[in-house]
Amino acid sequence: DGRLGFVAQDDGTVGVFSLDAQGSPTVEHAALSGAFNAADVVVGPSGNSAFVIDYGTEDNGGGLYPLSIACNGTVTAQPRLVNATSGSSLTFLSTGDGLVASKTALGAPTSQLQKINFAPATPQVLGHSMVFADTNVLVPMLATTRDEKYVLMPDNGLAHGSRLGIAKLTGNTVSAFTESCPPKARKAELSPFDNAALVVSSDGADNFRRLRHARDGQAHRKQEPGGEQGGSAHQIFPPSSVRMTS
Repeated sequence: DGRLGFVAQDDGTVGVFSLDAQGSPTVEHAALSGAFNAADVVVGPSGNSAFVIDYGTEDNGGGLYPLSIACNGTVTAQPRLVNATSGSSLTFLSTGDGLVASKTALGAPTSQLQKINFAPATPQVLGHSMVFADTNVLVPMLATTRDEKYVLMPDNGLAHGSRLGIAKLTGNTVSAFTESCPPKARKAELSPFDNAALVVSSDGADNFRRLRHARDGQAHRKQEPGGEQGGSAHQIFPPSSVRMTS
């Protein structure tokens, strides 16, 4: 409902603030702590919980930690719910299932993207896949197309970086689809028409790039001039008659 906001802080705690009807903030928790070292916080689809992402290894507390949100706005840290190694991103599908970017989760084989059923008391991995050929990745966020058939995964890590992986979802099957190479990709925002995306790079003068999107299931890539700050349009799917313009 937009009343509470969460911030993963440099010291590993979570800052919690509320907003009144005029948008004025109030600090509810300056440093909410738990067994986690918070790297990010994502609010769950029900709104009665949020999930802290700890980037560490499973043996050192890595994984997802729920924060329960009471009706009166009280936030309480809970024990770890999902054991994971190098978990960096989480997003939820309309079904309530979650997509997690991590090397391992809940005992599944080494991969980079897991689809997890959060409905049971003990969450279950429904599907998983490698998306990039190597395991040295850092995925700062995940974005799904509106039809929830494709997942965009920027890699902004130091080991490789400068690439954007695309995964395909078919039921509970997760598979690698294609890869594009926008430099230092950090964030991808999809058009509300689901026909294109805007990729934001973390450094350099060429910070914004368009990704064009079509729907016949074949992968192609192309660069062409134009775009913000001298950016380019990377075509990750076949040509479409509609595209995001700069």
